[in-house]
Amino acid sequence: MDASCKQTLDISVPAADVEQETERVIDSLRGKVRLPGFRPGKVPANLIRSRFASEIREDVIKSLVPKHFRKRVEERDLNIVGTPDISDVHLHAGEPLTFKAEFEVAPEIELGEYRGLTVAYKEPDVTEAQVTARLERLRDQKAEFIGIDPRPAQDGDFAVISLEPLGQASPNLKKQDELMVEIGAEETLDAFSTNLRGATPGDEKEFDVGYPAEYGDEHLAGQTVRFRAALKAIR
Repeated sequence: MDASCKQTLDISVPAADVEQETERVIDSLRGKVRLPGFRPGKVPANLIRSRFASEIREDVIKSLVPKHFRKRVEERDLNIVGTPDISDVHLHAGEPLTFKAEFEVAPEIELGEYRGLTVAYKEPDVTEAQVTARLERLRDQKAEFIGIDPRPAQDGDFAVISLEPLGQASPNLKKQDELMVEIGAEETLDAFSTNLRGATPGDEKEFDVGYPAEYGDEHLAGQTVRFRAALKAIR
């Protein structure tokens, strides 16, 4: 959002409003506090004011700041985006409460003339290869994975494996009981394809997997993890 959408308001709450809210907070505390020598609800206001000064100040600020921010925004008819940043809060006995609010407003967009515009159109040039590639992607998306009779796994097969990390593996890695890996696929790490290729259902192997430095999971990027994999089925 550009700089014109950023706005700042310096807001001051009259001392009389601050004192009124302070009295309200003190009355609320009077029914809750328990002090030796005083019956519940009978603790003097001046004692509560001195004993619980920080709590009273915090409650007054929490009540008055959002209330008066909203009031100023409504007066100016501002369309606020997000949550304001509140800073420079000053509150002292007998004085107004002052604070600064920084926020963003929705930009005003002026719609230009759009009627009668001419848009150039060019017939798309689609090759046979593009059509074939798109059809293949659709076939892959709609394909059903069918189990086949046990035989050695080969490229293009989807191996269903249980995979268990060994040693000091990343805490992000958990044992998976049924993970499907396409052998020889571009997105499959070479170590999985190499060690699962030729295996038959029931086989179990341990092997190291080296994750490239640019791997998507930062906890695994550049790391080498040892796994125990059991081939359960081929689809």
